Amino acid sequence: MVLGERMDHTNGRKAAAPSSLVVPPPPEPGELRTQLERTEQDLQRTRTVLAALQDSVTDAVLIQDRAGNVVHANDHAARELGFPSSRVLLRSPPGNVWRNLVVMDELGHPLPEGSAPWEQALRGAGTDGVLLRLRRRDTGADSWAQVTTTPVLDRSGAVDLVVTTTQDVTELHEADEAVHLSQQRLSLIYNTVSDGVILLGVEDPSTFRFLMVNAPFLRRFGLQEAEVMGKLLGEILPEGERDVWLNRCKETVRQLKEMEWESTLTVGTRTWHSENHLTPITNVDGACTHVLMVSRDITDRRQAEDALKRSEEHLRHSQKMEAVGRLAGGISHDFNNLLTAINGNTELLLEVENLGEEVRAGLNEIRKAGERAASLTQQLLAFSRKQVLVPKVLDLNTV
Repeated sequence: MVLGERMDHTNGRKAAAPSSLVVPPPPEPGELRTQLERTEQDLQRTRTVLAALQDSVTDAVLIQDRAGNVVHANDHAARELGFPSSRVLLRSPPGNVWRNLVVMDELGHPLPEGSAPWEQALRGAGTDGVLLRLRRRDTGADSWAQVTTTPVLDRSGAVDLVVTTTQDVTELHEADEAVHLSQQRLSLIYNTVSDGVILLGVEDPSTFRFLMVNAPFLRRFGLQEAEVMGKLLGEILPEGERDVWLNRCKETVRQLKEMEWESTLTVGTRTWHSENHLTPITNVDGACTHVLMVSRDITDRRQAEDALKRSEEHLRHSQKMEAVGRLAGGISHDFNNLLTAINGNTELLLEVENLGEEVRAGLNEIRKAGERAASLTQQLLAFSRKQVLVPKVLDLNTV
């Protein structure tokens, strides 16, 4: 067979020779050295840029090989791990890299051995933003961090490097804890106060929707939370109070000022008296977005005020009667003195002899009138409490 031909084994025919391959000539030694130097310069430049980038970020960046040796670390990582500098950290044995940190979960429980994110990454399982609590063994100081680990694989698919990035979120976590604590305190106060508290969302200047409502308000209206949340104010309030409350809310939104008023509400067989207070809540642009309503039950106070008013009326009536009694007593006393003179002189005149029948009859009438007047005077004196009545036993059959 001619060189350059090949046999087609399927049918025994000669096959065409493949196109010839052009092999470039090997580079000259000087040119090869130049390419190698240029590649090393590019690699060094890349390392320098990478190191500058890692040092410029605020996150701690740590790169370890599969044996745990530190390949690269920025100063933030060194400080976080308790080393004076990244150079000292780079010379540290693998077992000493994490020795100064106690790694805990969000509840403060130390992580089991081998379950730290960088340890999982060595097994090929990367993590993204795991929240951990870190405690320095030397100072006892706690910090919070979001840890992201990325395994870098070699050509065979095995883990070659592990990149660990740690972002300090201590201030953010403490702020979240403070907000959570504040919300818990607000919820505790919100549900333990005796006043009805309602938060209304302002959808437009005349539409208000329930966003929050506490237990005292629900008890007062005989409602369940599911019946109120998300509903409009006009859908919940009784017809007799609906217009009043809506108009007050509209005035609060329009004038951006607090409103107060008292109302009387009948639910079933019970009547409630309440003192209501509205407070507008505005956004950064000054627009009213919410209305806080506090409704205080003043039924007991109103009943006490009514009872006090009745007692005062009774007291005034008693004082009037006492004044009348004193006046009647003074007049009766003086009138009794006059009657004594009249009745005494009448008796003396009746003892005179040779009186005419008409004169004697007139004197008798005067005496009878004086006696009746004396009896009335005695009753007036008894009314004024200046004389004690003497009770007598009477036979009703003879009266």
